[in-house]
Amino acid sequence: VLLVKRDPGFNIIVDDVDRFSATIKLDIKNQDYFNELFNIKITLNGVTKDYAPDGVNFDNLEEDTDYVVNVSYDLDKHPNIDKTVNSSQTKQFKTHAFTAPKHGLSIENITHNSLTVKKNTELETSSWIQDVIVHVGRLSFNMGNNSEIVCSDLYKGVEYEVYFEYVVVDPESGKVYP
Repeated sequence: VLLVKRDPGFNIIVDDVDRFSATIKLDIKNQDYFNELFNIKITLNGVTKDYAPDGVNFDNLEEDTDYVVNVSYDLDKHPNIDKTVNSSQTKQFKTHAFTAPKHGLSIENITHNSLTVKKNTELETSSWIQDVIVHVGRLSFNMGNNSEIVCSDLYKGVEYEVYFEYVVVDPESGKVYP
């Protein structure tokens, strides 16, 4: 017996993908054939939901992860067969990864023996930047979660390499990124 799988009359569209959710929609290419399908189910990450014309949303996904969405369906009117035929179509996609914001730290008020580091608290993401340590040459200054720190006891006429060490706390997941 040779069985030929017919095009189901739709394409799977993965829409509104973010870090923790995605919406699955069907782009109907052949309305007449699609109307013959029934019991259309969408399965993602072990969760199965009934098809809805406006799309089916799946939450509680992991960020930066590959997923396979499966759309299964039944069809009564298959040529030369008197019974219901079930079939499925799959599509792969990946959720987005966390993107760290700009740190918003700047060096201001440089004098002959000090400099001031300020955090731009007007940035919506400024609270994400935490546990800041300012390295000035061989010296380290613990800014913590403060909005500014004065780094003093520097020597006049010396060039210092300045860099920042901090963590980024994702407000959505609570994860801490170095």
